Amino acid sequence: HAAHIPYVIVESNHQKVITAKLNGYAVVESSQGTVKEFVTYSALSKAKCLIMLNTGDGDVAEQLLLGGKKVNNSLFVLATTNNESNTKRLLALGADVVLQQDFELALSIVKHIAVVHKIKRDHVNLLLQKLRFIQGASN
Repeated sequence: HAAHIPYVIVESNHQKVITAKLNGYAVVESSQGTVKEFVTYSALSKAKCLIMLNTGDGDVAEQLLLGGKKVNNSLFVLATTNNESNTKRLLALGADVVLQQDFELALSIVKHIAVVHKIKRDHVNLLLQKLRFIQGASN
């Protein structure tokens, strides 16, 4: 069960952070000023997974990733980005998985359309596989 996996979520949207904290999630708000606070966050040293959502592209995301790995080198890091070139950079810095938000949204839309139009699952999976291959080839 996912609730038993120690994790830390990093999110830039202040309202989402407040809501998540009120619901018991281990979440830190990302911004230029919170990188130092983030690396001292007590849950980080015990976490197995760092989930970086909407942390922005560039310096802040890189500092959060590097800071997290410095505190806990065994962290599994999942990051999101809107910038294709930032995907390579985050992977090079130690992220395990980097999802391009626009691309993942497009895949979700394809899945939804397939359900609505009752397209066979194997046809949808083949299309998604081709789209992922093309996206991977362009990185």
